[in-house]
Amino acid sequence: MTDLVIDFGSEESKAMLWHNLRGLSGQYLVKIKRKSKRRSIQVNRYYWGCVLAYISTETGENPVRLHETYKERFIPNIVFLDEYDLSTASLNTDEMWEYIEMIRQHALDFLNTRIPDPNEWIP
Repeated sequence: MTDLVIDFGSEESKAMLWHNLRGLSGQYLVKIKRKSKRRSIQVNRYYWGCVLAYISTETGENPVRLHETYKERFIPNIVFLDEYDLSTASLNTDEMWEYIEMIRQHALDFLNTRIPDPNEWIP
């Protein structure tokens, strides 16, 4: 079965869920997660072009290496992982902003580097 988006405010949508579930047999793992928008290209550009670029300039570290380091450090604080999948691609918009804020705060606290807000940054 593929992902199924259910609007619990809609009787038709709940009926579709029941229709998809009633024919199953055996054991399944069911996860319910609030649907949210995927992050935008602008968020991704801000992350790579500003956040990681500022830290890279300050530390001399490669942005890709910084990305890998920050994923391991902060993603488990945002989402519970039942599998070792530390991909920012799986983060929704709110989770991505939370992740970026953790990195910005880390840069301020430990590198004494203030990273501009998105509305201050000019690509």
